[in-house]
Formats: sequence, structure tokens, C-alpha cells
Amino acid sequence: MKFLYGGSAALAATLLACSFFYAIPLAAEPSYQQNPVQQSFQEAKTTETQAAALPEAAQPAAEAVLEAPIETPGVITGTRHGAPSIEMEPPPVRPTTFLTAPQSYTATAYCFAGRTASGRTVSRGLIAADPRILPLGSRVRIEAGQYSGEYTVADTGGAVRGRRIDVWVPNGREAMRFGRRQVRLTVISYGGRRR
Repeated sequence: MKFLYGGSAALAATLLACSFFYAIPLAAEPSYQQNPVQQSFQEAKTTETQAAALPEAAQPAAEAVLEAPIETPGVITGTRHGAPSIEMEPPPVRPTTFLTAPQSYTATAYCFAGRTASGRTVSRGLIAADPRILPLGSRVRIEAGQYSGEYTVADTGGAVRGRRIDVWVPNGREAMRFGRRQVRLTVISYGGRRR
């Protein structure tokens, strides 16, 4: 009888220990998983751009450009042994312009469940902001360490006024770890009417 309880306790402890090592990526985190073909093309592209780099005219601060690849299909060709091989062309680059230069904001985190002021269910990748500065539906890029990424303004708050934002996180422990910090915020697009 003791073995039955001892065995189930050991099984429960093992399952609990496994859950500690399982990590769920943040919605705002960049994906670090790339296939080897994409990595080799990115390495080749960087060496080409470094070799052919010429000084360019400075762009205005409000027109910062971020380059994002566009996926293209590969071309199938034959080899000497008759087995087909796939040759991938490097993806073309599409510039994304930001509406504002990076600005300093004070960021905190919150973890309430339910619905936001815009009616969406809370989830990663959402922030609360002052609707007079960042209207609901605005897309922003935040530089905040491991919380860096693109966010959507979907909530408002009584204490969120001026250049303050509230980043949604799933639990209180993570909100306490986030604390209060200065972040760099860049507007990608404004949502709704800007007052």
C-alpha cells in the first residue's frame, strides 16, 4: 500500500519537474527558429552588403526604416546524380516605415483577466495606453529587453496617462518582475481616430 502512494507521489513530482522546464514563448518575442537554408542566405546577404556598403544619405528621424523579408518559393533543379535539389532565392526586402521616431515612455505591467477597453480578451502582445496619445488599435514597437516586440494598444486605464503604458502579462509574478522601467516606443500605425 505504501508503494502505491509513494509511486504516485514520485510520478507527480516528475511531471511537476518537467513542467518547470517547459517554456512558452512570448507573443512579442522574435522567433529564433530558422531553417538552415534561411540562415545560410542571411549570412551570405550580410557579407555581400558589408562588402558593397556605401555611405547613404541620412534619413529623417521620423522615417526610420526596418527591413522585413518577403518569402518567395524555391526553384527545383537537377543534379549530376539525377536527384532533384532545391535552390532557394534570397527573399526580397520590403521596407517598413515608422510614423514616429523612438520616444521614451514609462512602462509597467498588469495581469488582470477579462476583456480590454476595445472588447478583446487579454493576451500577450497587448498594452494599455492613454487614448489621447495612442488611440485604441494603434500598432507600436517597444524596446524593453526580453519584452521587446510589436504590440497593439487595446486597453486604457485610470493611471495610464501621458507617456505611460501598461504591458499585459499572464501573472502577478511576471508583472512584479517587469516592475517599472523606461522603454523606447515607436509608432508603426495609429488606430481609430487620433484626438
